[in-house]
Amino acid sequence: GLHTYGADWREGAIDFYFDGVKYCTRSYPTNTYRQDPINIWLTALAYIAPVDTGGTAQIYDNVRFYKRDQYVMNGRYGYSESGADWADSTITGFGLMPQRYSCTAGDAAVFAPGFNQSGNYQVYIYKVVHPNADTQAEITVRTTSGTQTSTLNFRTGSSGWVDLGQYYFNQASSAAGQSVTNTVHSGCQRAGAVKFVRIP
Repeated sequence: GLHTYGADWREGAIDFYFDGVKYCTRSYPTNTYRQDPINIWLTALAYIAPVDTGGTAQIYDNVRFYKRDQYVMNGRYGYSESGADWADSTITGFGLMPQRYSCTAGDAAVFAPGFNQSGNYQVYIYKVVHPNADTQAEITVRTTSGTQTSTLNFRTGSSGWVDLGQYYFNQASSAAGQSVTNTVHSGCQRAGAVKFVRIP
């Protein structure tokens, strides 16, 4: 018969469900495994021989998915750069994802995910600490009602998420009009990830 399978991939762990009941939780630490965007495969992967290729064909009725938190990472949907001196970095950031960097003042990285629904979002930027990093990086949060710019020292403290505050965003496709911009001021700036957590 038909069954319902589910997976809730959150930061640090994945919960698996079978017919609406949580079956197990698997640890998925962001400092151990690379956090690539998830793919949904409608198949079965056999990894123990021998494999029987006969039997009844798989039948799928429907597939649904949702985004609870929105992550924008360099090289992915919603990310763009201005300035000609951005390059690949050998230093990884959130989820062991590769970084981009520039040491030219005025170069900027823009994180603009688009939003599935209007509402208040808690906004975070991932800070990667390095000895040659920018000490006065300009972080600008743009919403339809205005902008707020602050400075962030990427040379001191520890690497991790930095809370930029809570903002209201309108439902919209990806656009720089609603975004977080990381602008190089002095030193080398690394662009890795920004996340938007919707407040219920």
